[in-house]
Amino acid sequence: MGWGFKSSSELFKSTADAWMTRDPSVPGGFRPRTIEDDHAVAAQLALSEHIPEALRDYFDATRMLWVYGAVYYPFFSMAAVHAGLCIELALKERYRAEGIEAESNPPTLAHRLRHAVNAGWLSPDEFTAIRSRRHEHKFLVEAMRNSGLQEEIEEPDESPAGRSAALAALIENARELRNLHAHPDFLMLLMPNWALGHLVFTRELIEGLFHKPVAPST
Repeated sequence: MGWGFKSSSELFKSTADAWMTRDPSVPGGFRPRTIEDDHAVAAQLALSEHIPEALRDYFDATRMLWVYGAVYYPFFSMAAVHAGLCIELALKERYRAEGIEAESNPPTLAHRLRHAVNAGWLSPDEFTAIRSRRHEHKFLVEAMRNSGLQEEIEEPDESPAGRSAALAALIENARELRNLHAHPDFLMLLMPNWALGHLVFTRELIEGLFHKPVAPST
């Protein structure tokens, strides 16, 4: 299905009302999701006040792009692409704050991300995907047991080395997904919650890079 250019009469017609949200006040406990629901979700992803203003502004625009996916579905996917650009901007801001001079050949996103990990700018504890590993493992084990499956699922390594490895893998996967979604040959429509996952990860990474105010270099 092509989404095309919406007519003026359909500008604010929902394109995501097939998605449901839990609401105990209505019969059955579920109702169609609205743009107000999505706005309430995105509002919880605000960046801290000490984050550089230009970065907060860009991420705010990215959050709003995701919100307006409710009336133009491709905006969900576009928000995921711009979340990746927010990450690049955040890394550049942190480099600048650390006084790391721009090179004649600027480092790639992969280089900047790996440097952020190796320099200790990011911590495993800052990412939901790592903090929740043990809970998710327990959930999967119970689900498989209830289904009569006997396959063993390796427990996550919660040692410092294991968590560091998980952080490195998470960052690498995020980089690959960013490149995939931004490449013209792999453009795809993401479901709203998949795109939201990109925004959540981006917020966690930005907050990690600036977990405390970084004094500009002099």
